[in-house]
Amino acid sequence: MILLLSGEGPSDIGTLNGQEFVPGVMTLLIDQLTEAQWGYSFLDGQSVEFVSKKDLIDMCKTKKKSAVLVGLKKGKGTAEFHKNAQALAILSKNLANKEGCAVGCVLFRDCDGVRASARTRWQEKWDSMEEGFKAQGFGFGVPMIPKPKSESWILCALQDSPHRDCDQLEDLPGNDSSSGAPKEVLAQKLLELGLGDSSTANLMRLVREGKIDVRQINMPSYNAFKNRLNSTLREMLRNA
Repeated sequence: MILLLSGEGPSDIGTLNGQEFVPGVMTLLIDQLTEAQWGYSFLDGQSVEFVSKKDLIDMCKTKKKSAVLVGLKKGKGTAEFHKNAQALAILSKNLANKEGCAVGCVLFRDCDGVRASARTRWQEKWDSMEEGFKAQGFGFGVPMIPKPKSESWILCALQDSPHRDCDQLEDLPGNDSSSGAPKEVLAQKLLELGLGDSSTANLMRLVREGKIDVRQINMPSYNAFKNRLNSTLREMLRNA
């Protein structure tokens, strides 16, 4: 089995250094969830492939001209999610044919947005990704959309009562420049706990050491992702 991942930048899913994939915090989170549930590390098994956001966008432009992408009449702010999901589905199916094994994909995007729009915005983006995967007849696609940002998921594990009442963290502002944004709150909390800074390297260290227990995070956007990941892996195992 192979997981094909795509995110927004080096700090979440990761990046390429030459031909080598350098995972980010969200990839490590995916891998730890997978290992805890199924006893298998995609990273240790070198079963992770990566495609950048830029490459997905470039592919969408090319495929749209050749009418490969279908059903693109989406609302403002969600069309890109729909197109990116379709492009990632196409790449996943091509990879499955090439390697002769089950391939799943995870598409990471922050929800962002302001408090007033966060609730409907998250659902619209989730549905848009789902419909994009389905438009290409691909059943192993997993949306990964933290609300409002990936830092809110990490904060759930670090607050005074870890993993409890984390729903409120989804109401933090999605704009990094806003007061009380997840990135700012996370940096302050890490400093308060004496756990270092909020750099990607340090967050990955904390996840590896179990100081951030990804198995115990409990909040709606996280649970939606985790449940979909587990159900997708279950179906992949049946088709392996």
